[in-house]
Amino acid sequence: MPRLSRRGVLGGAVLLSGVGLTGWRVLRHRPQPPEVREALFEGVVYERENRQAPRPMVLHWLSVDLSAPGVRFLATPGNPEAAMPFVGKKTTVFLKEQGCQIAINGDFFMPWYSSTIWDYYPKPGDPVATQGAAASEGVIYNRNDGHLLKTTLWISRENEVQVSVEPPKAIWNAWGGHLLLLDGREENTELSPRVAVGLVGTKLLLLLIDGRQSGYSEGATAKELADVLVERGVSVAIQLDGGGSATMVAQGRGILNSPIDCRIPGRERHVANHLGIFAKKLT
Repeated sequence: MPRLSRRGVLGGAVLLSGVGLTGWRVLRHRPQPPEVREALFEGVVYERENRQAPRPMVLHWLSVDLSAPGVRFLATPGNPEAAMPFVGKKTTVFLKEQGCQIAINGDFFMPWYSSTIWDYYPKPGDPVATQGAAASEGVIYNRNDGHLLKTTLWISRENEVQVSVEPPKAIWNAWGGHLLLLDGREENTELSPRVAVGLVGTKLLLLLIDGRQSGYSEGATAKELADVLVERGVSVAIQLDGGGSATMVAQGRGILNSPIDCRIPGRERHVANHLGIFAKKLT
């Protein structure tokens, strides 16, 4: 497979800033990007996979070796004293500010709306709250009590991963989401961009499926997302925020997928929190 190039880091996304509606109609049916598989950092492998059935889909995989030297995780820090402890921030901005090597968007959050490219919330710095538990390096922002989402991805200081409602004894990093059922019982049939995190042995597997882009990548149902993870041997998984929030970023490569905020390919959304990964450069 070809190597990932800087020219292809948007997964073939068309940036439509300044392009009118006529241009959007012309450009929307673009070809899928080349498939790639490449080690980006020590213990971190990226793979872009194209599928045509049951519909066009572009899948973005990140495999993270939890035992690799230098690998550690970070959830977005915020203000634990505020009712809405986070502020709207793009995943690219989070990665740059924190110096991470990899970042994806995190929890579902409120308030949020995306009516047009001028009328949306949050804008940069607008206060928001996650819908599930949230913690960053031992500082707790939201607990499970009273929140909409109970299932949580917990990652300890020692890179121990747990997906559960009950927290570990010592909370370090936490992201809320939906438990992704891997036994075929998922009933959500909406086609959407999807983000999931699963565990395969000593490796954390991050999966993002682009969506809402006709002929390029039209999204997946929750069951299809689960089925794809089962193919890779995932034993437990959590679904993080998807839709227009779905964004995967790598240091030096930019955005790896094709975000779709406001139905515009390449447009990145401001979200509440993120999952950051630190890793050593390849030697």
